[in-house]
Amino acid sequence: MAHAIRIFRENGLERQRLEEERARDRATRDLLARLTNRLQGCDTLDDLAQVVVRFVPDLLPVAGGRLYLLDKSRGVLTELCCWLNPEGSTDEFPPLSCWALRRGSSHRLAGTQRDVPCGHLGDRMVADALCLPLIVQREAVGLLYLEPHGDISAFDASVEVYLPMLTEN
Repeated sequence: MAHAIRIFRENGLERQRLEEERARDRATRDLLARLTNRLQGCDTLDDLAQVVVRFVPDLLPVAGGRLYLLDKSRGVLTELCCWLNPEGSTDEFPPLSCWALRRGSSHRLAGTQRDVPCGHLGDRMVADALCLPLIVQREAVGLLYLEPHGDISAFDASVEVYLPMLTEN
């Protein structure tokens, strides 16, 4: 009888954990939908910066970051906005100094696929960083740079599933 009660209790706890996970997932998807809706209403770069600074920290509360846009006339990526005071990366850099832009796919310094640091980090010692290229019709238009905020690993599996949705939007 005690064994049956313990199993019943463990099943209840697991069910509660799954329900909480589902609720977090639903809240994140709702936030992404609101972000997408607001992005579609942006008419200026200032509008874009306000939307990004408002929504991205809520989507990734453990990651600071910068949004860069490509300035074609000068051939550099320029910071449009930042949140949660990222320490890595410079305000402006040529596209070739970022491995994500060179390859057209995400680039991470640490984690399971540890890689070389991007040139736009300069001499800054960043333990982990993630560069996500923003690509429209096979052409890079910008970069989303993220780094952990504090001592927490910002890029675990629960967060990484939403990053492609974020960059596509």
